[in-house]
Formats: sequence, C-alpha cells, structure tokens
Amino acid sequence: YDLAICETKDLVKVGLRSDVFYSIDDPEKCINKIDVDELEDLIRETSVAALTNIVRSTALNQIAQSQIISAKSGDVEVLPPAGQTTTAVFFQRVHDEFMAKLHDDFMINYGVNIANIRIESFKIMDGELSRQISQHVLTTAKIENEMANLEGTHMVDTTRERTAADVANISAESKAAA
Repeated sequence: YDLAICETKDLVKVGLRSDVFYSIDDPEKCINKIDVDELEDLIRETSVAALTNIVRSTALNQIAQSQIISAKSGDVEVLPPAGQTTTAVFFQRVHDEFMAKLHDDFMINYGVNIANIRIESFKIMDGELSRQISQHVLTTAKIENEMANLEGTHMVDTTRERTAADVANISAESKAAA
C-alpha cells in the first residue's frame, strides 16, 4: 500500500509502507457479506487503521531501541540489529498485533484469510528530526570506529611489550644458565 502517515505515542509523524497478503477461503461468505470490488478497499482501510493504532501506542524511542537507525541519503532508515536476519523487534510486534487484530475478524466475518503483513519501509516524516537522528547516528558510528581502532592499537602495543618482555626473560635465563 501507499505510505500510511501516522503519529507515534509522542506525536512524531512517521510513514509506514506495508504489504498485506490475503486469500479468500470462503468465497460464498465473502460474496454474501461484501461486494467483491470493495474487498481490497476494506482490507486496505482496515489495515491502515490497525497499523495507525499500533504505531500510536508506541513512542519513537521504543521503536529506536529495538532497531539500529541508519543514515542513508539524508533519510532515516530503520534496520534490524546486526546479525538479526529475522524481522526486528518493533516490526515483529507490529506483525503480531496486526495479525491478532485482523486475522480472526476477517475469517469469521468475510471468509477472508489475512495471511501475513510485511513492513516494507518506515520513515520519520519530520525532516529536521530525521536529519538530527542521522547526524547522531553518524557521530556515534565515528566514535565507535575510533574506539575499536584504539582498542586494536592497544592490543598490538600490549602484545609487542609482552613479546619484548618474554625475549628479555629468555635472554636473561639463557645468560644465567651459561
């Protein structure tokens, strides 16, 4: 679907794009309850309402704490944590709540199986806030990189000092034995 604009619990406007997958499991019930031409609109409108309610119950920092936010082309893109190949924490929560709200209702009332929702994208709509977060992410990444480099340099220096001390000990032991 198109980008759905909604507000978080702390009134930050965000855009969410998702795909909803469904099948008609009981065609007779579906035709008797709703005009088939209206089914897609009903699913779209109900999906947007459900997503809006889920996002509205979540503060932006809760979303950020379950994600790594990456600066990309001036936008803020929410990515799953490193090494996590499954859906990230917030997106998993959105998926689970969405399915809980819609699956049974659509099956019982319309014979339609809401099979899945895939969150395609998430964007902070406030350009200034997005820019600030992007800058913070870049600064944090730079600091973490510098810290990793310093730690690596420290390990190399420590190893060199230990090696020199070991060589000196071996030399001293060799001279003492001779």
